[in-house]
Amino acid sequence: MNLSAKQFGCPGLARHVAEVLSKAAVSPDDLRLEVTESSLMSNADAVLKTMQDLQTLGVGPHMDDFGAGYSSLNHLHRYPFDTLKIDRSFIQGIAEEKDSAEIVWTILDLARSLEMDVVAEGIETVEQVERLKSVGCRLGQDIASRSP
Repeated sequence: MNLSAKQFGCPGLARHVAEVLSKAAVSPDDLRLEVTESSLMSNADAVLKTMQDLQTLGVGPHMDDFGAGYSSLNHLHRYPFDTLKIDRSFIQGIAEEKDSAEIVWTILDLARSLEMDVVAEGIETVEQVERLKSVGCRLGQDIASRSP
């Protein structure tokens, strides 16, 4: 589920999520909340506190659209993300463009060193799947699985 910066910076979000999980009888391991890097800019301290509270609950925060905008290694260091979602712009050309494949490989290597998972977003073709597998990306999201 994607959350805005305003939602992530809202006091009590973790408590609300815990209540919803309890009422729905859903394990925190089954919920992933996504935030874009640009969302981190607005209220950094509140976002960090909320992310830490969510992680304590067992809900893993995902950094969505990694590499698309304000990418900063400082964000990976400061915020407790457990997964990076590689922006679709890198996936689109991965089968044909050496640079896209190198960027994806570099993101994968960085994530492995930080003990993070990686999800490739926007997979459209079998060739993209094969190329992602060849560079060690085991998780992907096709464009049909995204909500409009």
